Amino acid sequence: MFEKINSDLIKNWIPVKLTNSANQWLFEWLYIGDKRFIEPFFDETIAICRSQPFNSKPIRLASDFDSTVFQANHVDSIAPSAIIFHVSRCGSTLLSQLLGINEQCISLAEVPLFDDILRFHLKNPKVAQVNQREALNAAVKLMGKKRDESERSLFIKVDSWHVFFYETYRKLYPSVPFILLYRSPDEVIRSHQQLRGMQAAPGVIEPEVFGFKPEDVNYANLDAYICDVLIKYQQQFQKIVQTDINAHLINYNEGPLKMMEKVFRITGKSVTDEVWNEIVERSSFHSKHPDRKFTEERKQELNISELNMAFKLYNELEEIRTSVTSI
Repeated sequence: MFEKINSDLIKNWIPVKLTNSANQWLFEWLYIGDKRFIEPFFDETIAICRSQPFNSKPIRLASDFDSTVFQANHVDSIAPSAIIFHVSRCGSTLLSQLLGINEQCISLAEVPLFDDILRFHLKNPKVAQVNQREALNAAVKLMGKKRDESERSLFIKVDSWHVFFYETYRKLYPSVPFILLYRSPDEVIRSHQQLRGMQAAPGVIEPEVFGFKPEDVNYANLDAYICDVLIKYQQQFQKIVQTDINAHLINYNEGPLKMMEKVFRITGKSVTDEVWNEIVERSSFHSKHPDRKFTEERKQELNISELNMAFKLYNELEEIRTSVTSI
């Protein structure tokens, strides 16, 4: 059973899920209380909040497209300070965690609702279409609304495949810095060998998102598939950085503290010495397991025919990055 959202209720509520109801968009809401978004991934925050008694009631709060946009336009929201695009397994999760240490910062890490909005038409082709850009803008406003007067900045780390929705994000935020975070392709592939992400499993993300034709998808060799995906990522990074003066390349191998320094310079943000010391301490621990010290993955030989192409594109990105002296 669904109940319409009232504007008086939404200070400690957020929309978390997009569903299809009678061929219309419907946003399901979740009570979060005073919970800060500090988990490595936003779906972990959602899971914690779902365990609250308030969210165990049989009545779920929901709103349609028009009322969701209306609510978003009437909240005190923080504009994005930067949006972080990445090729996966390249330090983006740790970067998001480090940014979230500062209580003046809202750090959003791969919000499922953003992905629901961007891929909804692929999963539900028969559902009436709405203004996708307007829906995403509303979701960002509602996730980034001020729940504490001390909050000053909003950093958004998107899913890795959202780089292919770059135009949607850029049209929404024409002057917001975009961080393009990448890593040596062999290291990314080895990380996925340990635990494969959605983008590394053929068919989990619609092939057309990556620009694949159905016959291009390599279902037989998982390492070759993620290599093909990385090639697409790197090609898209090149297109962006060559035309967008507000796009900035950062390499994983620069290290977490150097990455943080660059993000602060790019965005004009800063933190106190006390917060910086916390950042230094946290940077030595695993991004997804904050209680574990970080260790590199074991190296093993990769036998992938397209790996040379991936390295060629990686080296070209490195040439572009190292040629920029202003950052």
